[in-house]
Amino acid sequence: MEKQILTLLDNEKARKQYRYLLIDHLVSLSYFHILSIDSLQENLGKEAIQVVPRPDLAHDQRHCPKLVVIAKPDEPINKRLVHFISNQLKEEGSLPKRYLCGCIVSENAPQFLSDQLINIGLKLGQLIGVRFVPFYEPFRMFLLQEGNKICPDWLPTLLSCCSAYCFTSFTNHLQVIQSLSYTPEPFDLFVTEETKTFLKQSVNLYHLTVAWQNICENQNKNIEDSDILLLAEFYNQAKLEGLEDSNDLFTLSLVLMRYKNRLDPKSLKAAIAKAIDEPGTLAQHLSQIELEQ
Repeated sequence: MEKQILTLLDNEKARKQYRYLLIDHLVSLSYFHILSIDSLQENLGKEAIQVVPRPDLAHDQRHCPKLVVIAKPDEPINKRLVHFISNQLKEEGSLPKRYLCGCIVSENAPQFLSDQLINIGLKLGQLIGVRFVPFYEPFRMFLLQEGNKICPDWLPTLLSCCSAYCFTSFTNHLQVIQSLSYTPEPFDLFVTEETKTFLKQSVNLYHLTVAWQNICENQNKNIEDSDILLLAEFYNQAKLEGLEDSNDLFTLSLVLMRYKNRLDPKSLKAAIAKAIDEPGTLAQHLSQIELEQ
């Protein structure tokens, strides 16, 4: 991963632009950690830190996200710093809140890029009916990237203020979003209703992913990135079936992940109908269904 990040931040095109680290300051590191805000400020200078004034936290800028300039245009990248960034990204992969959101290459200066990131969060908020979406949180970004692949140009266009944006998935795979070399027609850009639902339910989907990870560990298997999107799709399917209780939603999603092809559709539908009438009972009803061989 370290080599991939270094290549992304130090290729010929990137060297002519700003290189950034995007930090979520709702999480903190030890004062003595080389990537703590205090250490970065001491080593890079106060002017290297740009607050991203998240609207719902703007009253307390200490906890707002931070853009950190780790190299200006035509400045060499600090390879030692990239080493620590790579290590920290690996450590945080499956955590519910991450300190490091990702790395950015952009032609835009810190203040302008900060404004653009806020605008993106506000646009996504309008899309799903909330004030602001912290899209830069890696789990949410993964849902945006993977959930809307039917229109692959949409996310790079949304992030057009960035030449390159990289982050790590729940399973510690480096995800890269590159700017487009062309300008898509507006009518070719869209976000699916399913992706909007993923955004609205991202917290629940994270906890569902952790539950599936635990199941996989008990079976000596590794969770895959593809599992996360499939879980999200099953969770959405569970909601469309009419389930509202959180335990029922999780139960159906996990059961479909494990036994989808071994369940009798009629028996499953009957169990769901009973759970709709008696919320919280789906697991009990499903336990009575015999799996097909």
